[in-house]
Amino acid sequence: MTNGQPLHTLTLILEKHWIWLWALVWLTAIIIATITLTVFGFTPSGGICYYPQSAGLYGELMQFIPR
Repeated sequence: MTNGQPLHTLTLILEKHWIWLWALVWLTAIIIATITLTVFGFTPSGGICYYPQSAGLYGELMQFIPR
């Protein structure tokens, strides 16, 4: 029996600081988007912006991975 404690220390830390987790996720997403825009840029095509061919696999994956 765990006496009401989580099975892992990481779970306990996340439960104590869950309110800051959303900020960390948003900040990480904004940083990744900024780096991507700076490195690869966007290419307009008929009103739709997409990652150019120089983005390689990253551009293809971003078409399917929910952001």
